[in-house]
Amino acid sequence: MIYLTIKQRGLKVWGALVAYNAMGAFDYVHGLMAQWTDPLVPNGMMGTPALTYGSIGFSLVVQLVVVYLVFRPQVMNYCSGSAPDQAFFDPTRTGWVASGLSTNSLIDFEA
Repeated sequence: MIYLTIKQRGLKVWGALVAYNAMGAFDYVHGLMAQWTDPLVPNGMMGTPALTYGSIGFSLVVQLVVVYLVFRPQVMNYCSGSAPDQAFFDPTRTGWVASGLSTNSLIDFEA
C-alpha cells in the first residue's frame, strides 16, 4: 500500500486506501470481540490478556486515525492530483504542508 500511495495517484488509489484501512479497523474490532468472548489462555508464549488487548487496541486506534487522515481534504487533493508534487516542512506551521499552499508570506515556492 505504501508503494502504491507513493507511486500512483487517482480516485482508485484513494479508494484502495479507504477500503484497506476501514477493513483493517473492522478486523481489529472483530479481534477485540473475539478476545472478549473467547480469551486466549495465557501459556507463557502468548503473553497476558492485557498485552493482547493492548496490542489489538493500539492497532485499532492507528487504523482509525489513518481512516480519519485519508478523509482530510489535503489527502483527497493529493490523491486526485490537484496538489503539488513536493512537500516541505514549514516550521512556522504544525506539520507538513504541500509546497505553494503555505500562508507564510516569507516563503514563496511558486516564484
